Amino acid sequence: MKAKSKMSDLLLINPEIERGRKTSSLSPPMGTLSIGSYVAERGYNVKLIDCQIYKNSMTEIFKYIKDTKIIGFSVMTAQIEHAFIISKEIKKYYPDKIIVWGGVHPSLFSKETLKCPFIDYVIVGEGEKAMLKLLKNPNLKEKIIKEKMLTTNEIPKLNYNLIPVDKYLISKFDGKLHRKLVYPTSRGCLFRCTFCINVIIWKRNYRILSSERVLDELEEFIKEYKLTLIWFGDEDMFGNKERIRKILQGIIDKKLNIIWRANLRVSYFRKNYINGDFLELMIKSGAKELAHGVESGSERIRKLLKKDITEEQVLKSAELYNKYDVTPVYSFMCAIPTETKEEFLQTLDLIDRIKRICPKAVILGPQPYRPYPGGELYDLALSLGFKSPSTINEWIKETDLFTSSVSTKKFPWVDKKMISLYENVGKYVTIGTQKFSKIWNLSKLMILPWIISKFRWKFRFFRFPIDWKIYKMVNKIIPFY
Repeated sequence: MKAKSKMSDLLLINPEIERGRKTSSLSPPMGTLSIGSYVAERGYNVKLIDCQIYKNSMTEIFKYIKDTKIIGFSVMTAQIEHAFIISKEIKKYYPDKIIVWGGVHPSLFSKETLKCPFIDYVIVGEGEKAMLKLLKNPNLKEKIIKEKMLTTNEIPKLNYNLIPVDKYLISKFDGKLHRKLVYPTSRGCLFRCTFCINVIIWKRNYRILSSERVLDELEEFIKEYKLTLIWFGDEDMFGNKERIRKILQGIIDKKLNIIWRANLRVSYFRKNYINGDFLELMIKSGAKELAHGVESGSERIRKLLKKDITEEQVLKSAELYNKYDVTPVYSFMCAIPTETKEEFLQTLDLIDRIKRICPKAVILGPQPYRPYPGGELYDLALSLGFKSPSTINEWIKETDLFTSSVSTKKFPWVDKKMISLYENVGKYVTIGTQKFSKIWNLSKLMILPWIISKFRWKFRFFRFPIDWKIYKMVNKIIPFY
C-alpha cells in the first residue's frame, strides 16, 4: 500500500468492535480521545482514526502511517480481531513503526498481549501519562508501561476537533433528530459490581470535575457545535450530591437550553437525595432519559453481582418516574453464572411489575452475560468450567463471546433447554414492552415487529425466532431506524 504523507507524532486507532458491523448511532471513542487531547495539550501532533466511521478504515489509516512513528490502539476484548489485522498489516509494510496496545484487554492480559509479534509496547491502566512517556522516549526498555492515574486537575479538556465530529453529532432521540455530544463529567465509580473491571483495574478510583468546569465546558461545546442533546458519559454522574445539584442549577441559570440523558443508580432514590423535588430540578435542567442497571430480579443474584440495590429501590424509582415527564431505562442480564431458571423468571416478573407501575419505562434485555475478563464474576465463570483463551489468536476465535452476539452455548452452567430462551428473550422484551408511541416515533417499520414481540412477551414464548431473522434481513436492506 502507498502511504500519503500526513505528519503526526502519534496515530491513535479505535478498531471496530464487531468486524464489518456498522451502526447508525455513533459515539466517539472517549478513551482514545482523552489520550489524544492530553498529549496534544503538551504540543504533540495527534491524528485519531475511529474505524467505525469508515467503509475502508485500512485505507484511511495508511494515509498517515509513513510519517508517524508511534501507532496506538485502544483495545477491548471484542476489538482484538480488528486491532490484530491492522497491526499485522502495518508491520508488513512498515516494520520499524512502534505499535502500542492499551485499553481494557491489554491491561488485564499484558504479558499475553506482548507475546504478539506485531505489538511493541503494552499500556496498563489509564493511557495518558504512559503515552506521553513513550512519546518522550520511543525506545523505552520496559515493554509494559504503567503510570499513575490522572488527578482530577490533570484530566484533559476533550478536544473533539481531533475527530470528524460532524460524523457523531446527528442522532435520533425520542423521534426527533438532535445534535448530540457525549460528555463525561467524572471518571471511575465507587461501587463494586462483580462483572465490572472498574474494581480490578481502576480500584474504584472516582474523580469528579468541578461543577464550575463542567458548566464552562458545556457552555462552550453547546455554542461551538450547536448542541441540543448531551449524553453524560459518566459511569456514575451522581456520586456527589452537592456537585450535581450545582451543575443542574447552573444549566438552568445559564439557560443552556439542552436536553440530556445520564446513568443513575436506583439506590440514590431516597428521601434526602433523589426525591420529587430533586427530580423536578433534573427535569427543569433538561433531563429526558435516565438509565439504571438492575441486572436481575433475584435478590441472591444481585448479591452475587454486588449491585448493592434492592427491589424496593427499583420499584420506588418506577413509582416516582411515573409522576414526572422523564423516561426511565432499566437494563437486565441473564445466563449469569449459577443463575437458576426460577431466578431468571424472577427477572421477568420484576420487569412486569416495573411496567405496571410505570408503563413508559424502557426495558433493555435481559441480554446474556458477556464474560468480559476481569472481576469476580469472570473468575466464577472460570471455576464453573468456562474456558478462557490464552493467546491473541484464541481470543479472536472466541470473539462472539465478548460482543453483543454472545452465544450461551459455551457457558457450562447453562442448561441446554435454556439456551434458546436466553438468546431470544432480550430481543422480544426490549421491543415488546415499549409503548406504541415510542415505536411510532422510532420508525413506522417497527410496528409489525412490535406487535409480534408484544404477543411473544405476553405469552412468554421466545422460541423459534424466525420473525426476528426476517426482521434483521429486511433491516439490512431498509434500515428501520
